[in-house]
Amino acid sequence: MDRTNKSLWTEEQVSVNGLKNSYKLSELFFIYESGLAGVVFLQNSDPFFWPEVTESDSLFIHKLAVLPARSGEQLGKEALNTITDYTKERGFKWVRLDCDDRPELHNFYKRSGFALVDIKQMGKFRVSRYQLLTK
Repeated sequence: MDRTNKSLWTEEQVSVNGLKNSYKLSELFFIYESGLAGVVFLQNSDPFFWPEVTESDSLFIHKLAVLPARSGEQLGKEALNTITDYTKERGFKWVRLDCDDRPELHNFYKRSGFALVDIKQMGKFRVSRYQLLTK
């Protein structure tokens, strides 16, 4: 994404220390399809981006990333399907996420069944929030 001037995260945010400060190791999941294909963090709460969600009924997606060499293989869509199934198995009603306000990301999440909740200005960034009811 950096090569196309469409960076989603700062270098500090995806550094080892940045990730350790934001996530627990138990929240890290690897995407495997004929080898390592990507990563995602799944959290049980997200008070920063979803402060109004106080019930423990949601699983929150963060930093979903597929290796550039694997783009075009529909692995992001497959990961979302797997996350949705995992969410149901764990008894959560909602899968929620935030992303940058970009047409490509809007199209991706809408095609995957997510509904746009809103778009918020958070500091320098316009953040789009999406959710999917699993039950």
